[in-house]
Amino acid sequence: MKTSVELTRDSILSKVRQEDIFERYLGIRPEFDTQFTNPLREDESPGCRFYVKSGRIRFIDFSRGWNWDCFDVVMFAHPGYSYHQALVKIAVDFGINMNYVLERTDRIVPNPVVRRGSFFKGGRRITFMKKKFTDRELTFWRRYGIDRETLELYRVSSVRSAWIQYPDGTKKVAHSQKYPEMCFCYDLGWGNRKLYFPERRRGRFLQNTSKVVEGYLQLPEGGEFVVITKSYKDVMSMRGFDLWAIAPSSETILLPEKFMSRIISSFDRVFTLFDNDLPGKRATIKYRNIYGTTPLLFPSDMEKDFSDNYFSQGLQFMVDLVLSVKEKYL
Repeated sequence: MKTSVELTRDSILSKVRQEDIFERYLGIRPEFDTQFTNPLREDESPGCRFYVKSGRIRFIDFSRGWNWDCFDVVMFAHPGYSYHQALVKIAVDFGINMNYVLERTDRIVPNPVVRRGSFFKGGRRITFMKKKFTDRELTFWRRYGIDRETLELYRVSSVRSAWIQYPDGTKKVAHSQKYPEMCFCYDLGWGNRKLYFPERRRGRFLQNTSKVVEGYLQLPEGGEFVVITKSYKDVMSMRGFDLWAIAPSSETILLPEKFMSRIISSFDRVFTLFDNDLPGKRATIKYRNIYGTTPLLFPSDMEKDFSDNYFSQGLQFMVDLVLSVKEKYL
């Protein structure tokens, strides 16, 4: 006869720390001396904080009136979960009382945790007015294998006007409808935005933070493999080939150890695909030496990145190339 310990808040907390539960499902490890944006909803003002009451860590969102413990976070992040299902989810994910839990896993609604971006603590903001994509703009994206559905998935908007707002309240025009140049906004989640001006030779990007992993918002909880690549455009271009990818805001930025440990533990294999130039090669070597990633590079007689190769080589060439790489490594 199987024996089991009753699954309760106290039995969970006897095995796992509140801080670890918050970090796993909220995406933030509790700090008590700063304020954050809420990573589980659209939130541009850092008006949330952690505090302790009666030995329990709580996360408060002043603007919504939410005052959560770690179990409330799990229920909110998984719409439809009951309190018991939240306990079961934590127990499964942290390996607690598995004999007990496995008899009840069919009761868990398979809703994914809302993905997290990076969180800003104040600073300049990007605001914008969006408009419908023009035929010219959609043609531009289709050159790289990116259709309207992919743009919607990755929260890319066509921009009519945009502004940079600074902490002192002043505003600066970043783009105006008076100018014919194309401008797009990458909404990377929770206040993190990036303006892209593809027709400019210089200053093609304006962003309000460099501490964001582009494409992480759409990334599944885990899988067979993931690619760390150069740009958001490459991330979107790869999605058309059923490839999941993420990108630091620059090749020169090494993703931190805590983040990479989460990625490495969630995916069977982690590849890098940076530009075949000096900065790209340096980034490739860094990731391989520090994190053990599998390096990929386009040959020197081809374009340097995925999206540009799609444009120059065509769909069928890229289909064959992706299949050959999968056959070699997977």
